[in-house]
Amino acid sequence: MANLLKSKSIKTVVILGLAALVIGVLVYNYGSNRPIRLPKEIDLKELRLTDKPSFSFSIKNTSDANVEIARIYTSCGCTVVLEPTNSFILGPKNSIQVTMQFDPASMHKNGDDIYHEIYVLTSKPTNREYIVKMKGKIASSQETVEVFYNSACTDCVAYINEMKPMLAKYSTNPVLKDYINKPSYRKELNALNTKYQVPYNVQDSLTFFLKPNLIIEGHVPQATVETLLQNYHQLPKHSLIVLYQPNMHSNATDYQIYLAGYTTKKLAVSDDVLKYINSKEPRVIQNSLPDTLVVPVVVGAITNSLHPCAIAVLLLLLTFLYTIKKSKRTVILIGLSYIFGVFLVYFLIGLGLLRAISLSSEPFFVAKIATVLLLILGLINIKDYFFPKLPIHLKIPDFTKGAIQSFMEKASIPSAFIVGALVGMCAFPCTGGIYTVIISTLAATASSQFVLYLILYNIIFVLPLLVVVLIASNKELLEKVEEMHNKNSRKLHLITGVLMVLIAIGVYFWIRIYM
Repeated sequence: MANLLKSKSIKTVVILGLAALVIGVLVYNYGSNRPIRLPKEIDLKELRLTDKPSFSFSIKNTSDANVEIARIYTSCGCTVVLEPTNSFILGPKNSIQVTMQFDPASMHKNGDDIYHEIYVLTSKPTNREYIVKMKGKIASSQETVEVFYNSACTDCVAYINEMKPMLAKYSTNPVLKDYINKPSYRKELNALNTKYQVPYNVQDSLTFFLKPNLIIEGHVPQATVETLLQNYHQLPKHSLIVLYQPNMHSNATDYQIYLAGYTTKKLAVSDDVLKYINSKEPRVIQNSLPDTLVVPVVVGAITNSLHPCAIAVLLLLLTFLYTIKKSKRTVILIGLSYIFGVFLVYFLIGLGLLRAISLSSEPFFVAKIATVLLLILGLINIKDYFFPKLPIHLKIPDFTKGAIQSFMEKASIPSAFIVGALVGMCAFPCTGGIYTVIISTLAATASSQFVLYLILYNIIFVLPLLVVVLIASNKELLEKVEEMHNKNSRKLHLITGVLMVLIAIGVYFWIRIYM
């Protein structure tokens, strides 16, 4: 009995061994008869229903003989072969790229999982079908588009309503934010403009934040917007693309486009916007103030601050306050009120100038005109030193001196503020040359940080006035400063004139380099 069991065990082991050998041979032969190598799976990741991604994979002939690929096809009509479309021979050790396109909208809906197969059929040396699996996910929810607008603007509301069907076509849902009725939306809009570094000269009262780097400002023709949405994933990765059209209608014949790091460009509606965008290499823009702009801003502000107009009035005001027996504390407070008046008016003038200049489609032309004006004003200042009796002088207009004198005599903090504001406005012909050049240059370079530059400029501009107020705490020292100023006012005209001429020449060549 024991021998019988032993004999059966041996037979079982032999049979199992032979079976394993046969299976191994079959597996080996199967593997050796797989002359091509290709991926097992392609992951399309998450897609939107409106996306039409193209993708590719490689087929390699690992054998020493030719392999004929008879056909490449798919398990669904939503995936098509772009290349190659016919049968072909793949030589030994050679490979080929297969390019395909997937259109989820043809048979899917939002939230669907993607499970499809791609088949590669060989006819020689053997008939065999190879399978590549496709997987992915269709986004389950719509994208949101933040739209900042003024509900009182009927044209804006009409344009938004016209845009809604087109946005829905691309699974995007507009979220309307009326910043007039809800001021917090205005703060949100300003924060987004700062975050994305949207240049001031392409900002509009109607703004669509379509994509993280695609913004529509104003009433841009819908066909142009749709072209960008259709081809968005194929566009170069510019950090910012802004389309700007300020006219209150959607049937404009042209618009402006800004790409980060480039100057604003005017395009006709008939122009190929995709060709223009593709022709520009993405550039990195700095988040901080570029040195190339800081230098002219600082130099210009220092030069402007030396002009005697504002300093002379402040010295006269402070001396007058001591004459009428005002305390040191009152003198300093009134002096600071005067400085704030100058600062505020100059800051507001700067904002107004930028808005006016940004309306021009050729801001560099405005910058060049301002440079020529600065050169002329600088030469007038130089003339005042060498030939003071010749006509044409840079000074506060005579007809404003009575009003300034009247407010000075009131000797109060509010009246000092008004005197500063009047001096800021009336001295602009003296000091506005450099200011206009700097602002027009900022507008031309599409600086998104204009307010920072403007604040920096005006702080430097009033620094000498602050020094004078600090000196005013000592009456005797103030009198010496006034005497020194009176003696050297002509020299200040010469110094500022020379600096204005040098700045004009420097900015002119800087503009040529930038363009």
